Amino acid sequence: MNLNFDKYHGTGNDFVIVNFSEQGKNILNKKQIIKVCKRHFGIGADGILVLLPSDIADYKMRIFNPDGSEPEMCGNGIRCFVKYLSDKGLINGNLVKVETLAGVKESNFYVKNNKFFVEVNMGKPKFEAKDLFKDVYIDKKISNNEKFTSVSMGNPHMVIIKDDKVDISYLESRGLELVNNEYFLNGTNVEFITMKGDNEIDMMVYERGAGITLACGTGACASVSALKKLDKIDFNTWIKVNLLGGSLEIMVKDKFSDVILKGEAEFVFSGIINI
Repeated sequence: MNLNFDKYHGTGNDFVIVNFSEQGKNILNKKQIIKVCKRHFGIGADGILVLLPSDIADYKMRIFNPDGSEPEMCGNGIRCFVKYLSDKGLINGNLVKVETLAGVKESNFYVKNNKFFVEVNMGKPKFEAKDLFKDVYIDKKISNNEKFTSVSMGNPHMVIIKDDKVDISYLESRGLELVNNEYFLNGTNVEFITMKGDNEIDMMVYERGAGITLACGTGACASVSALKKLDKIDFNTWIKVNLLGGSLEIMVKDKFSDVILKGEAEFVFSGIINI
């Protein structure tokens, strides 16, 4: 089967986007997803985004990890998805609602200095999510003299604050150790964050189903939410999150009512692959 695709990235988090709106369902199987995402042998991507029709929003987005699993939400992915919709002329105006497994997410977009920015309302962060983690964990002590806070952004996150930024070797070994830990029901994304200033942090991420990635939008939202839960930042303040692939801006609204994610999205290339 020949598959038409477009590739986009958000802060270095890259995605293959395919339009199955006419079919009405995803037609890619696990083997095909793995082939498409595999670097050097396929297109190469941190995931596949599938465009589908929606009965409750403008469009529906399904997300697939490089291992074929399906996460609930992806903050960088939805920004790429919105740019794709804009590039294809599928949006009227600059607002769009996208259905995901984590609910309907409302986004607006704008162009500044020839760069395409998307601002997404990622919804309410949850510190109790019985479908994702076993208990409420706020500054929970674990091994390696570390503490974590669990946060749901529709998908699970384990946020660990470090005094110093971790290196790649530690991220890989510790991330692999923690991604399927005893506190989470179906695995988790693992974020290591370091305070760089009053309103700026560095973040490294090991993603469930993908491993080390250059960025994670939901992880950035979860990390900033955890910091507010620990009273280390203020509500209604933009926090700059520095990742391996660039920077995002995150704001936690009053009483954790919403988390706003802002960042760029960029088209890479289009093509056809035989799968």
